[in-house]
This record gives sequence, structure tokens and C-alpha cells, in this order.
Amino acid sequence: MVCLCVAVGFAMTSCDNNPTTLPADADTTRTSAEQEQNPCLTAIENYLTTNTASSYAPAEISIPCYTVVATQDGDTADIRVWGDWWVFNYNVAADTLKTVSGGNHPGVFHIKKTGTEYTVTAFEQVEDGAGFMPSAKRIFGNYLDLYQTTASNNTLRDSVRTAAIAHYAKKNRLKISLYQDFGRPAVALPKE
Repeated sequence: MVCLCVAVGFAMTSCDNNPTTLPADADTTRTSAEQEQNPCLTAIENYLTTNTASSYAPAEISIPCYTVVATQDGDTADIRVWGDWWVFNYNVAADTLKTVSGGNHPGVFHIKKTGTEYTVTAFEQVEDGAGFMPSAKRIFGNYLDLYQTTASNNTLRDSVRTAAIAHYAKKNRLKISLYQDFGRPAVALPKE
């Protein structure tokens, strides 16, 4: 089965065999309960914070944020989730998360479901530089246009990032109300 998501929050998709096609204007920011109950996306988040975030300058906190482009979950031995994956490392300064490092890793995750457990088995990432477009075409295939539309939407990316940080702060009981990238004004977090 295939799930296509055009304008998704910091990820709204299914990793069971009942995916849903969402309209482009759907409100898809996940609630705390949905995030806790989606082990497929939790496996991806764990991969991003454990494997990907460690390739950047270390900080006190790592928070993934992402937009899921499509999911194919008909084969539980190889669930595939395409997306525009980001991870940021932050230090805490009073009520503000200060960005230390981070970056973008578009590609497709391969996930295996065993019983109720979801495990990332592989991550195919788009290459940098001259290899970007050939690898993006190979990895995203029929979803390339959807990926490009999603990845070029800065407003969507900023709102996804802000929602992901607000959710993380609430979940971990941090008294954070702002985040700030170096040389940029601080951004207020919404109340979740």
C-alpha cells in the first residue's frame, strides 16, 4: 500500500497496513499521543538522533524534524518511508534552545517490522554536490516531484521544525519558549 503526503507535519503517516492519502491542505501536525503510538516513526527518530546527529558538533539536545513524502508499508520486511529528514543539535540557554549544528538528509528509510517492533535496516540518502540530482531521481523515483515541492517550501519546513521543538520541550518538560539559530532572531514556540 502507498501513502502520499504532500504537506505533512513533523510526520503524519502510517506504518501499518492502513495508510491514508491526505489532501495537500490537511492539518497533519502529530499530537503527542500519535507520536508515542507510532513505532515506525519512532524508529526513524531514534536513528536520526543516534546515528545522524552524532555526525555534527555535539550539543545537549538533538531533535529531528521531517516531512514524510510517501510510505510503502505493504511488505513488513521492507517498509519504505521517503522524506525530507532534518536533525538539529541544541544547547539550552535559559528559556531558549540555541542551535549548535545540524543538517538535511533527504532519502528513504527501510524498516522491518517484527511483531510489534520496528527497526531501521537501511537508509538511502541523497548525495551532495554533483551527485544530488542523479541520486534524488534514483531514490525518490515517482515521488521526486513531490519531494522537490515539499523540500522547497521554507514556510512548511519552518513550521514543522517549530512544532517538533515545541513537542520535544513539552514531552521532556523543558521550560523552553524560544529557539535561535546563530545570527538570527529567536523564534517563539507555539503552545502545544
